[in-house]
Amino acid sequence: MEHRNLYLLIFIFSISFTFGQKPDKDFHLNKSLKQDGYHYQFSILDEDKRGVWSFNKTKFYFWYKAQHILSTQGGGSGELLNGDFIAYHENKQLAQKGSFHKGLKDGKWMYWRTDGTLMTIESWRKGMPSGEKEVFNDNGESIETVKFSRIRTIRTVSDSIIISNHIRKRKSIMLKDANGKVIDKQHFKNGVIINKKSGKLLPKLFRKKDVE
Repeated sequence: MEHRNLYLLIFIFSISFTFGQKPDKDFHLNKSLKQDGYHYQFSILDEDKRGVWSFNKTKFYFWYKAQHILSTQGGGSGELLNGDFIAYHENKQLAQKGSFHKGLKDGKWMYWRTDGTLMTIESWRKGMPSGEKEVFNDNGESIETVKFSRIRTIRTVSDSIIISNHIRKRKSIMLKDANGKVIDKQHFKNGVIINKKSGKLLPKLFRKKDVE
């Protein structure tokens, strides 16, 4: 009788423990694969959640299909990446770390070289660069910063500052000396240098690729 009661208690305890555990309902959304020399760990969008009503033709969407991650401008034909994303180099070092929102890069993203040194930090907002991007050299020193906004983009390197105005379709280049002091300014519109004060074209012309 005592043994029977003992077995009954063990059975009840086992049932209670099993139902007391919170199952990982999103386990089936977690994926892992090797592709192009990287090992990816990521999540996809739950089919029960609302996806994308219409794709933005200017944005790149990341999606998963047939054991591959693909990226397509203005569309997708698989399960959209959603949530945390991590990529490793073949030597197990971190390569990328960030997150997706319905197939679009969103939030802070970081990139590393195979030796573990930091390469780039950038910010995204629903598939568009947002905030600031910072680039580092092999020694971990910051060599370039880019600040994004709806109106303009400002790119700063050791010898110059480049400001692109998206509304007025103009670009300004400010050259700096070794101490960081601005020593010269040039202003362009449609790839042609202009006089800032008069707004007139200057005699010297530049091709677009010379200033972009």
